[in-house]
Amino acid sequence: IYVPDEKVVYSGDCLISSYLPNLEAGTQEDWLNWLDSLEKISALKPAIVVPGHGQILRGDQIELEIEWTRGVLREAIRKNCAPTLDL
Repeated sequence: IYVPDEKVVYSGDCLISSYLPNLEAGTQEDWLNWLDSLEKISALKPAIVVPGHGQILRGDQIELEIEWTRGVLREAIRKNCAPTLDL
């Protein structure tokens, strides 16, 4: 959900703060869709993101969290394996 007047995104579990996403139930197609959703959030240039879990993100924290989550997803796609299965 995006509130344009306030530049606030309520991302649900699309973006979570300081939490390793559990990708075990997903597929590569799901992970690619997730990457696409992160691109859409980033393009909105929100001032605040209320994630599904963790702390509310503001300012530079938003892009840092998006980039970290992108990295997790890209690695899962590269390995074709959820990162939590490597633990």
